[in-house]
Formats: sequence, C-alpha cells, structure tokens
Amino acid sequence: MGGRAASRARALSCATLVLVLGLESCSAEGPDLPVAAAQQLPKPSAELRHLLLITADTWRADHFLSERAGQRLTPSLDGLTTTGAVFTDNSSVASMTSPGVAGILTGLMPVRSGVLRNEHILPTTVPTLPDTLRAAGFVTAAFVANPVLRPGLGFERGFDHYELVEPSPPEKKARAEAVTSRALAWLEGRDPAGPRVFLWVHYMEPHGPYEPGQAANALFPVEEFGDAELAVRLLELKDPSGRGGIPGYQWNTESFLRETDARSYLGRYAAEVWSFDRSVGVLLAGAEERGWMGSGGETLLVIASDHGEALSNDHGFYFSHAHPPTQDQIQTPLMFVYPGASGEQFAEPVSNLDIAPTTAALLGVEPAALTDGVNLLDRIEPRAVIAQYAQHRMTRLGRFKWSRSAKGAGSRVDLASDPGERETAKFPAKIRTALSDEFDAQVRIQPLGDSASRFELDEAERAELEALGYMESTP
Repeated sequence: MGGRAASRARALSCATLVLVLGLESCSAEGPDLPVAAAQQLPKPSAELRHLLLITADTWRADHFLSERAGQRLTPSLDGLTTTGAVFTDNSSVASMTSPGVAGILTGLMPVRSGVLRNEHILPTTVPTLPDTLRAAGFVTAAFVANPVLRPGLGFERGFDHYELVEPSPPEKKARAEAVTSRALAWLEGRDPAGPRVFLWVHYMEPHGPYEPGQAANALFPVEEFGDAELAVRLLELKDPSGRGGIPGYQWNTESFLRETDARSYLGRYAAEVWSFDRSVGVLLAGAEERGWMGSGGETLLVIASDHGEALSNDHGFYFSHAHPPTQDQIQTPLMFVYPGASGEQFAEPVSNLDIAPTTAALLGVEPAALTDGVNLLDRIEPRAVIAQYAQHRMTRLGRFKWSRSAKGAGSRVDLASDPGERETAKFPAKIRTALSDEFDAQVRIQPLGDSASRFELDEAERAELEALGYMESTP
C-alpha cells in the first residue's frame, strides 16, 4: 500500500468531513470543527542540506513556550520561534517511549510498526527515516539517553553511528549536558559543506526521577506551585504507576529522598524542562560555531517529544506516564525551524506521525512509500488523529475525541467544552459514526513486523530500568 493509500486507511477524507461536519467545503469553518485547510508549512527559502532532530523524553506541550514561577521554561527555544513554525495542537502516537519514538522515526502508528510497548523491538521490515536519508546519501548519527532505545532494539537501524549515553554514577539517567557534549564531539571536524548529515539527539529530561541540579531547582521554588494544601502527604507507592500517589522511582531519589509535597515535583519537572532547554541552547550554539547553523541556513531543525506526563492528579495519576491516551499523556511540542519559516503558529491538530514525511519533503528526499502521517507542506486538511496505549486506542476529529479499550470500554469527550476530559460527551450521530468507522479501519490494519519480538535484560539493565520506573522492583 502506498503512502497516500495508507494515510486514507487512517484519516478521514475531505468529502467525508464535509458530509459529517456539515461544512460547505474543507476550507470553510463549521461550528463543530474550525478548519484552516488552506494553511500549510511554507516552503524553504534556501536549500536544506542537513537535519538536526532534537527530542526530549516525557515533555508535555504546556511546558513549551510558557513559564512557571515567573521563569521562562524554554528561553533557548523561545528565541527560535521567529524563524520557526510551531504546531500548538500536536499529538504523540503513544504514552510510552518506544512506540512514541517509533512513530517519530517511521511515520507509522504502533499497530502498523509492531512497537506497541517499550519491550517491543522495532522490526527490520519497518522502513525508517534514517533508512531513507542514509539511502539518499546522508551520514547519520544518533545520541540517545534513554536505555529503552539502546542499540540492539531496532532504533539504531539506518544510523552510521548510534550511541547510548550512559549516566555517571550515582546518577540514574544521563544528564543533558553529557548528551550535548557527545553530539558536539561527533560534529567536531566535520565539514558542513561535505556530505549531508542527519543528527538525532534524544535527551532524557524531563523523564523521572526529577532530580535537577541545585541551580535549576532554585529557579522554581516550591511555594510558587500552589497553596499549602498541595503539601499534603501523598501515598508513597512501591510501584511505578503513579495511580493515587507518588511512584516509587520518583520519591526514592538521592537528592530529594521521600519527598511527599506535590509542589516539589511540579517545580522539579519544570526545572528539568529548563535544564533540557539550556543544553539545547549549548548544542545549537556549538553547532553554529562549527558552521552547521546560522546565516547559511542549511540545517533543518525539528523539535519534538515522544510523549507527555501526568503531573498533579491528572486522571488519578501523579508524576508518571504509560497510561491511556488522555491529553496530558499525548499532547506534545512540535516545531520546525528553517529559512522560510517566520513565526507561523498552526492550531490544526497534527501528529508526530507527520514528522518523517514532512522532514523528507523539506529536505527534498523521496519519503518512505508507506506512512500514516501527512506532509505538512501540503494543505493541512481536517483529519482523524490517532494514538494508542497497547490495545487502548484514541481517535480524535477536531474537538471530538473517542478512546476505546480492546474490550470496547472507553470515553467520549468534547475537548472544546471539557479540556480536562472529565465528563462524558454526547457526540452528534454523524461524528459518532465517523469515529466508529475509523476504529474499525484501525482494527483491520496488519502490522509490518512481529510485535511479539521482545528484548531480554541482564541484571544490570534491569536495575537501570527499575530506577527509571520502567518496571516494578524485584524483591
């Protein structure tokens, strides 16, 4: 099935939307789904030779281009908005790292890529963006901080150099500074006028445990994150779920041992976002010094995240993820920076699935034949946006969002009137029918690989993942 055909298997057609939503055309604004279909990413004003993809783990959209405690969270990225295009309503395809990253690198939904959970290995039968770019002559490299992306799990395919940046004991995760240092060392001595380069840098911040440095943490004092009642003792859970209390891997930390004040975690999450942004600033400054960014404008910069995070009692969860696809779990930042983009902001719902086909198009490279995303350089038409948590699926059409488990249970919400997803909404009959048809189409999709292929852990790897909340501690 070609890319356009695959997209039609997931997304609703323009004609269907006109019928379902009562629009005069896809470019009109109806009362149920505001549409600006004529909008699209601007074409580059200069040839884009290189790609720098920067992703942050567990970074939710409301901590991008915003502030907490009177402090800008992402000052380095704020400064790029005048030369970038920001999508303010972007969704990840999953609430876990492996399927979330697979969606970015492949443009395929989890059910098609076969990566439904963190323990699944990306099959060799699934085409990826690094495969595509290396075939087009790019030198490819990746520096990742999350051990579920370690070499051997399929994500390294298509990269000439792929490196897991290990934490320095007693740290439980590799710090952003170390990841930036390794990426800049790889760029050192390389000629921007030489072969085309794709560099992917994946930071672990703000994934828990939230343990920012003292300087960063001081910028976000506890008292700035709510009244004293938020200091109540929360349950100290032994498991990593965060359901009704603080996950074990969050409270059992070196620097903030047995902290039960919810405000402390809110401040530390913000501090970790700030620390990530600061390291991105160092990375971009270093790349510019080496001739990869700046006046030449030859490098495409893409900023994204694999999934979000429940913070303070989001749907019953605290400081955790890997839950059903509520907005706190899947709404993530997305920005493209390149010459020709000039501060545009897009409110239409889009997806991380769109990163691979859009990036290939911006670079002038033929994209993979199969994609569930769309090229955002084309007209941004109304469409269904999907996400998945194992066998729990979400399909959204504009303001209307329907989540359904494998057993058929689920929820229907109207995000316009209920952004917190607290109440069950009554959908118009045509909306309900359209989304039900979309669910049925997803069920019929056949995976390209074996999702039962799972990785095995040695004792040290298991301990490393336990410290990051990926599994329950063993007795």
